[in-house]
Amino acid sequence: WFHVENTKYYSARRILSFMADVISKNCIFLLNIPPKGDGSFDEEAVRLLKQIGEWMHINGDAIYETKPWKTFGEGSVRYYER
Repeated sequence: WFHVENTKYYSARRILSFMADVISKNCIFLLNIPPKGDGSFDEEAVRLLKQIGEWMHINGDAIYETKPWKTFGEGSVRYYER
């Protein structure tokens, strides 16, 4: 994985939705945002990470302290976003 100029990032909402879905299935979520060659990150990546961090600050317990569903698809709601 390496930095690519003019990368199109998913929105924070899409990433968080995907993350909640993956975690609810007892899988591992990996978010990869590689730095540029000089070790810095582009402004869009920093903005995106800050948005995710803000959401995690409020809702992190819903991610870190969860247990997987016993049966995939059990119920229609996995997480509630405030």
